[in-house]
Amino acid sequence: MLRQKKTSALIIGSGLAGLSCALELARRGITVTVVSKSEDLYACNTAWAQGGIAYLDDTQSVGDSLELYAQDMIQSGDGMNHEPAVQQLTQLGNKLIKAEMIDQLKIPFDRDSRGILLKSKEGAHSRARVIHVGDATGKAIQTGLVKVATAHPNIEILSNYTAVDLLTTQHHCVGRTFTYSLDNVCCGAYLLDNTSGRVKTVPADYTLLATGGIGQLYLHSSNSPGSIGDGMVMAKRAGAAILFPHYIQFHPTALAKGRQRFLISEVVRGAGAQLLNGRGERFMKRYNPQQLELASRDELTRAIIQEMIANEEEFVYLDLSTHRQEEGPIEERFPTIFQECLKFGIDIRSQPIPVVPAAHYLCGGVKVDLNGRTTLERLFAAGEVACSGAHGANRLASTSLTECLTWGHQAAKTIADALERQEGLSDTIVNALRDWEDVGESVRLDRQRLAGDWSRMRTVMWNYVGIIRNPKLLEIASKDFRLLGESLAELYFNAAMSKDLVDLFHGIRACQLIVDSAKKDPVSVGCHYLSG
Repeated sequence: MLRQKKTSALIIGSGLAGLSCALELARRGITVTVVSKSEDLYACNTAWAQGGIAYLDDTQSVGDSLELYAQDMIQSGDGMNHEPAVQQLTQLGNKLIKAEMIDQLKIPFDRDSRGILLKSKEGAHSRARVIHVGDATGKAIQTGLVKVATAHPNIEILSNYTAVDLLTTQHHCVGRTFTYSLDNVCCGAYLLDNTSGRVKTVPADYTLLATGGIGQLYLHSSNSPGSIGDGMVMAKRAGAAILFPHYIQFHPTALAKGRQRFLISEVVRGAGAQLLNGRGERFMKRYNPQQLELASRDELTRAIIQEMIANEEEFVYLDLSTHRQEEGPIEERFPTIFQECLKFGIDIRSQPIPVVPAAHYLCGGVKVDLNGRTTLERLFAAGEVACSGAHGANRLASTSLTECLTWGHQAAKTIADALERQEGLSDTIVNALRDWEDVGESVRLDRQRLAGDWSRMRTVMWNYVGIIRNPKLLEIASKDFRLLGESLAELYFNAAMSKDLVDLFHGIRACQLIVDSAKKDPVSVGCHYLSG
């Protein structure tokens, strides 16, 4: 029997949302198990975040305010935001950046010679309020988190494990007590050891999903490899509510070179870079002459796609020749981008960067309240996998890290308070849990088929469920995924368990969730843009 002793808190995901929750719980004396699907704790979207994090300090934000920051979020979200969530992100989030990132973790944000934080302006922000660590802010934050979390005695990190399914009383507990009960409670997860291929039962008093987004479901993505919507799918299957999974933000500028799309941060445009088509025209003058390259991400992305279609071009260009000198030399202000482009023979000091939009951020997800609680008892969610309504239909730049920190902290506080009231999972539930039964291996896993299915999925998502959508294309995608899902089901339940198989199963289910939600929504808003 592969069963782990019950843990107080099981956190699935090891980015900022997961680790900030784990650290807060650990400080309060609670034992925590953190699951990472990779051995590399930097293989997450947090570590890939470039631009920075919006922050207002007490003395250096002249002409700015938290109220103005909140207004920018709501305008960027096309008015679909949940205002209490916006207020929590801007106000509590701002305090947590100071307390956790600056004072506690001592993240080395860039400062001038007087020690004042340097701030950049990004798209749809009305003021310069984005603090940063060069163009690798997320990596600096993840480095600080990993250092503290791996050293803490109350935190156990299970690396190279894949979450297969959430455990619930209605689906996984044996006995008439549970058969006839109307209640459904999350009580841990099945975890696949990616090395041995064996599935472990992990009971938990409380479970937090911090699995990130869905970018890798698309042909072009700025996300880390594990961003396939698995957390959202597991939550849906367990009975938790999902909200607006079709609100998917595309980042306007990813390097149009290489297999993995490398993000060209928004701060590049904030520093004065201009978008040009193949004829050298600054085309944003036609689409938004007021904000130009600093228009909201959804608007900018549609403009780029329309230019590419009209001119039959595979990409447009981002030109840094108009970079503002006060931002410092290009190779020093954007060292990561500078080095990455050099790998493809592009010197961004003198050559424009070929860019294409890429799937970037899930604005919808598992429905949560201000404390990260889902509609399923004992299940929490934080970060990109969750939908609190803070972002509405389109996320304001440089707010994702704040969201992770804020909801990770709130979930930890809520869980810790409950455990201190002795509200843990009962022994009756733990003892009734069914351990995993591996019935596979009657079908051989064909890796060529897996690769083909992923290619087909990503192509359909990009062409039919992408930046500009219409009902006919969504219907085609829906039928395609229904057939693909039926075909995969036989393989999934008859082949030996593996990370590749679980990922494909979750990926197809995530595509179906997104398409079905998009089909039902006739309102064109934010990043759900309908045409025809």
